[in-house]
Amino acid sequence: MRIGYLVDTSGNQFELRLPIIEKPSRKLLNALKSVNNARRRQNLVELSLETFFPVTIIDVWNWKSKNDLFLEETKAKLLTLVKDDIESLPEEMRAAIKNLAKIRRTGLLKIWKLTIDAKDGKLIEIRRLLEDWKDIDLETLKKIKISSTHLINKRNKLYENMALWLKINFSYLIWEKDFSLKQIVESAPKISMNSTDVAIKIAAKYRFFASLHFLRQKLKQLDSNGWLIGGTMSYSTLRCYICNLIGKQTPQLHIVCPNGHKCDQDFQACKNLLSYLPEDLVFNKSESKPDIPAHLTKYIIKCSQIQPVMLE
Repeated sequence: MRIGYLVDTSGNQFELRLPIIEKPSRKLLNALKSVNNARRRQNLVELSLETFFPVTIIDVWNWKSKNDLFLEETKAKLLTLVKDDIESLPEEMRAAIKNLAKIRRTGLLKIWKLTIDAKDGKLIEIRRLLEDWKDIDLETLKKIKISSTHLINKRNKLYENMALWLKINFSYLIWEKDFSLKQIVESAPKISMNSTDVAIKIAAKYRFFASLHFLRQKLKQLDSNGWLIGGTMSYSTLRCYICNLIGKQTPQLHIVCPNGHKCDQDFQACKNLLSYLPEDLVFNKSESKPDIPAHLTKYIIKCSQIQPVMLE
């Protein structure tokens, strides 16, 4: 997933990437295997899961979704089980079941606890149903937490290394000041399913996982002697850097200005931000050929020179 684009004064271009699907580490697999998984295959069947472990962020999202669905299915089974005997149930349980549509995990656990000492046949059936759900739910959530923590820590370490690489290789870094994807999403006009804003809303899961604010925090921590230079985000992607006219928002990566110049949005934003570069700055001579270390070659990609296309 592209999380950033970099253009320097020497014409070098780099794409910053965050991996979505990677081979899981042995450490992660061992941690997941350590969770009580005696019923692992049964759990996969119950949740309709295709993988033994949630090893990618997409797996994590899928497991969360299937676990939420399993909770709703359990509530439906519970309602079917007691529909003819609701009035005979203990008062506290009866009140909870009548409000079952709004109940989530905590509420279902509360109903289960009310059946622990039960001796009545119907309450025992309820307990068995909820214990089966609870065991699967608990194991699933443990695995989701293990994977989520691992993936977030790995992402944060990558951002630390990216920030350090930027600091080492470039005399100055111009970025969009006060940039906030959250602000863009919340202020987006709800006008069309084809608008860029709607596309960003649909990609909310990726936005939250990317957490670019963490990368920006790392860059701020490395800032010294005016290394970070703040530009403005006003029309930085839409303003044609060639003719200065404003193009229309689209969900596509490329923007076409009124004069027909078609350009990558992120590249265009970089070119516009470079206009904030003070003319009296002094650069390092080695900056024209920044080196990408081996551990970052999969995440910082040197790109071919992007040239705008003139549409006829």
